[in-house]
Amino acid sequence: MQDYKTVLEKADSEFVEKKSRFISYIAPVTSEKEATDFISEVCAMHPQARHVVYAYSLLDGQTKRYSDAGEPQGTAGMPTLDVILHKELYNVAIATVRYFGGVLLGTGGLTRAYSKAAADAVLGAKVITRTWGDLLELSLPYNLYGRVSPFLAEKNCALVDSDFSETVRLTVFVPKAETERFTAELIDLTAAAIKIEKKDELFFDI
Repeated sequence: MQDYKTVLEKADSEFVEKKSRFISYIAPVTSEKEATDFISEVCAMHPQARHVVYAYSLLDGQTKRYSDAGEPQGTAGMPTLDVILHKELYNVAIATVRYFGGVLLGTGGLTRAYSKAAADAVLGAKVITRTWGDLLELSLPYNLYGRVSPFLAEKNCALVDSDFSETVRLTVFVPKAETERFTAELIDLTAAAIKIEKKDELFFDI
């Protein structure tokens, strides 16, 4: 599995171009159903809008969809998808609502406007990198915690949970490419007095 960029949460943006109002929405999605549900949600928010243009791209690298939603072909959906692809985002959907202001923008003007709407949505969102790696449970005696804690602080890992009972149990996330060295260094640091158990493989934000 490869690391990938996406957005942390929903965001929106708005601007007016020659009296036409463009409102763009962006959301993280993990499936085609989530993407279509998000688009339906935006449509429900704007029942009077003539155009709700959208595009989305999923992590599988093959699912890429877009719609011009009644705008001239190639002027809306594809420019929106182009922004997603250019930013190298996955598991992301963008929907842009347009309220026509009475002034024609022309095909070039529409393309620029929808590109701007999508780019503004991305700019308004928090872009994050989801890292593929291992969830490890570390079990160690209390007398080793003073060594292990600074070690973890220096490494590219994330402390997910901690339990201080009979022994110290720390749950950490480590990027896949670093797991082997990470565990070897911990074993060396503690003279093999630490127990390391792999609990899961998953994407995580670090």
